[in-house]
Parts: sequence; structure tokens; C-alpha cells
Amino acid sequence: MHETHTVPRTVSTVPRGLSLSTDNSAVTGLVDRLENLGCIVRTPCPMDRRACRIHITPEGLREVGKAKEVIRKVNAEIQEGFSEQEIDAYRKVLMGIFEKFARIAAKAAPSEDAEGRPHGRR
Repeated sequence: MHETHTVPRTVSTVPRGLSLSTDNSAVTGLVDRLENLGCIVRTPCPMDRRACRIHITPEGLREVGKAKEVIRKVNAEIQEGFSEQEIDAYRKVLMGIFEKFARIAAKAAPSEDAEGRPHGRR
């Protein structure tokens, strides 16, 4: 059994935690691939036997560290040649777009409880 870290999530709550607008089947495929790579493990959800919890493993944390370094380098290259004011203006516009998409997605998505079940189902 792998040692795990952080608060576990269920598959249906991963998109909300990552601010993704995607369906559960796409997230399930991603989780399958991460599990096959040893980056995460699934454990049964004690509150809902249909669900499982997702935990990051030490290998997953190492991969996160590698990804953060790549992202840092790419961001530095992208920002090269732009002033702080230009970068801040771009960031403000981009965040406004993300927030707008999130509001639209929230209106379109069915409401779920903390375990990812549609409200009204037990």
C-alpha cells in the first residue's frame, strides 16, 4: 500500500477542485492513467460504497514537483519581454474569462453534495 498525502477527493469532485469544466468520464480516464503511473491510489469511500477517494502518493508528489518546475520555466519564457503592467493586464483579463466560464458552468451543472452525488439522492 502506498503512503498518501492531502485530503482525498472523489472522482466527481476533482473537476471542481481543479476549476475544470469536464465530465466525470474524462476525469475517470485521467484518474485511471494517474493510478497506473503510481501517482494516486483509490480507496473506498466510507460514506458511499459507489464512490472512491483519491489520494496522491509520494511518487505523485514528486511528479507535481517536476511539473511545477517545468511550469515555472515556461511562464518565465512567456513573460520575457513584457512589462509587469502588461502581464498584470493580461492576468486580469484571463481571470475575468475564467470566472465567467465558471459562472456559466455552475449554472449548467447539476447540483451535487460534498460526495459528488446529485442532491436528493442517498
